[in-house]
Amino acid sequence: MLLKLLRHLLIPLLEDPSNLSIDHLDTPEVDVFLISVAQGDRGHVLGREGKTADAVRGLVKRAAETVDRDVVIDILD
Repeated sequence: MLLKLLRHLLIPLLEDPSNLSIDHLDTPEVDVFLISVAQGDRGHVLGREGKTADAVRGLVKRAAETVDRDVVIDILD
């Protein structure tokens, strides 16, 4: 559920969605998502002063709370 939500939020931000890669590490307490995009799309995902990335993190974290999970989202270089 959280992975689908994250993809749904990120794809419209990208010029080349085919380069979107999300690695999901599932631990007993935390879902860790490692996001990789094309270099040209990195700024779109981060947004000005990181506001877009913060908004995406906030939405996914709120959704994770409904299923008693914690979430870590990292955007890789």
